[in-house]
Amino acid sequence: MKVLAKLSVTEYHRMVEADILRDCHVELLDGEIFEKSPKTPIYFTTVRRGTKYLEDLISGVAEARFN
Repeated sequence: MKVLAKLSVTEYHRMVEADILRDCHVELLDGEIFEKSPKTPIYFTTVRRGTKYLEDLISGVAEARFN
């Protein structure tokens, strides 16, 4: 697949603010917009556990966020 354009984070955020990506489950990776996979129960549990592990690992130094 050919990449037609690379976006900056600022340009991506402008698209979000302009509601261009409404109802799209996407993310910006290395300047390209990709469709996100649906969040399954296994995904949710894995990410939650990973976040808890990071919170314990970096406690007092930084914060980890899960959403």
